[in-house]
Amino acid sequence: MKLRLFYFAPPKSIHTIRWLSAFVRMGHDVHLATTDVDAGRAIPGVVVHDMNVKGMIPGPVRFIRRWKKVREILRVVNPDIVHGHCVSWSGGYAAYFRRHPLVLTSWGSDILVGPTKSRFRWWVTRWRLRRCDLVTVDSEDLKRAVVALGVSEDRVALIQWGVNVERIHSLRGSGCLRQLAGVPRDALVVLSTRRFEPIYNLDTVIRAIPKILSRIRRDVYFVFIGGGSLQAQFESLARNLDVEKHVRFIGDLAHEELEECYGGAQVYVSVPQSDTTSVSLLEAMAAALPAVVSDAPSNLEWIKDGWNGWVVPRGDAEALANALLRLIKDQVARQEFGARSEKIAVERADHITNMRKMEELYRALARS
Repeated sequence: MKLRLFYFAPPKSIHTIRWLSAFVRMGHDVHLATTDVDAGRAIPGVVVHDMNVKGMIPGPVRFIRRWKKVREILRVVNPDIVHGHCVSWSGGYAAYFRRHPLVLTSWGSDILVGPTKSRFRWWVTRWRLRRCDLVTVDSEDLKRAVVALGVSEDRVALIQWGVNVERIHSLRGSGCLRQLAGVPRDALVVLSTRRFEPIYNLDTVIRAIPKILSRIRRDVYFVFIGGGSLQAQFESLARNLDVEKHVRFIGDLAHEELEECYGGAQVYVSVPQSDTTSVSLLEAMAAALPAVVSDAPSNLEWIKDGWNGWVVPRGDAEALANALLRLIKDQVARQEFGARSEKIAVERADHITNMRKMEELYRALARS
């Protein structure tokens, strides 16, 4: 049965692009309401609806006019499913229409962080969640937070964003990363793909580097892919710690380029203060990379300490250095941990498998 799916989601996000594209490829009728029309139209096969209203008008009036415009669009399209992505942002708008079945997908901080900022944000988040028929999350930690906001457990489904396991596997051994970073062929590479924002604790990684270099003779490079507001500050930190010769800052890459880079690393590191399931961690696992991660609850759903990686306390540079050293020095452990992680990624993190699971949930909701 072909479904008519209507989304509220940020169109520039890789999460939105991959999710909507999957359902286009499955043959469904996919619609997107957005104020960023050009970005929406860049997603092949998606019918884009403009949420903008004309004129310089006050915020409350603009909201009402936009609401009326989108209400009429929904009446004409008459979707089988309305789905909002990111409860506190684009997706939350979906809750203002009496359209069912209604699905909301949490993106992490919209549930774990946003409601803690004020009583009002807590109330709005709770109100939006309780209006929907299904909430999807990508970690058990996030599921518990949604249930704590008043959603019954049977209305919460665990759906991973997923990764292209087959493509990443085919790119193992790629020389892309070493070419981009200017790293010698025989050097060992520790890779980070998290953004330079406070929540990801990349300063902890940089502070661990001199502790590592002082205790080994092997040529090791630390490659950071991604941008962010703190990049210049952390580049300065690397210079001040006199480790810049062993550090490479690549900046942002297109997602296809990023997928190719995992194959050129030997160790992956991700030590955020707070997170849901990290897609970049899943990509590293699919590339058979052993990982050192922080003890954020969502990481513990994927990395078992001493079995397929090492887990360290958040913000602890000494513990991080020790864990990275264990992998840098032990090739057998790297291979064993990496193989176990790859198996987990194949079984649980494949993008298409998770989208097929979501498709079945859509069908069940549409039938009801």
